[in-house]
Amino acid sequence: MKLNKAIGLLLFGLIAFSGSAFAQSTQNVTINSIHTYTSTPETGTTANSYKWVLLDGSTPMLTAKFAAETAATVSIDWSETNFTIGKTYRLNSQIIDDNGCISEIVYADITIVGAGSVLFADAVGNDNVETCSLLAGDTENTTNFTVNFTGGVAPYTLTYDVKDITGVTKRLTKTFDATTGILSAQDWENNTTSQQTYTITLISAMTKDGQDIAVDNGTTTTLTEAENNVRTIKVHPKPVIKELTLN
Repeated sequence: MKLNKAIGLLLFGLIAFSGSAFAQSTQNVTINSIHTYTSTPETGTTANSYKWVLLDGSTPMLTAKFAAETAATVSIDWSETNFTIGKTYRLNSQIIDDNGCISEIVYADITIVGAGSVLFADAVGNDNVETCSLLAGDTENTTNFTVNFTGGVAPYTLTYDVKDITGVTKRLTKTFDATTGILSAQDWENNTTSQQTYTITLISAMTKDGQDIAVDNGTTTTLTEAENNVRTIKVHPKPVIKELTLN
């Protein structure tokens, strides 16, 4: 009789965001990402089965799915079909032990973040650079280009190509913990007779939770489409004195 009462209290307790439940964590997830959640018993607790409920405010969601979830782990596809960007949902977990007794609710609050995009910043000093060649023995100058991320969950992993003055392209990756980061290039001594160009091109990026980040197509800034994902340093050739004549 007592166990039946406990199960009734379980069902009642699953309905609200407040009450005696214990917060386990908060999390941001990118829309359309898939995440796995595991409920781990304390030492001394032998789990017979698990109860999972996902709440939107006071309303249980995906009830058919979670009714069948009795294992320690549950997977959620945070698809735009079922979830709203900017909203916070609560995932409740409980254990029923081998005596038929029920644990307190432990929950995680999960906020949905929009899909990500990335582009070079549209700002003075962050556009394509033209400079004079260094002289022999000069220390190289570093030019920093600002990269802006929007949406998605950090840290972000960016893939980009660097094409040097010889025409050789290297594909590189860099991780950014914040929505603004820096890609750097150095000026060099140009001993040719023509302008030489060093190019950085944004190729792709990914959120912490494995979602692709769109490389911006240029429609949101005043720059041309190509300039949103490309930056260059153009180094002019050195003026050359042919000879010094003494009269």
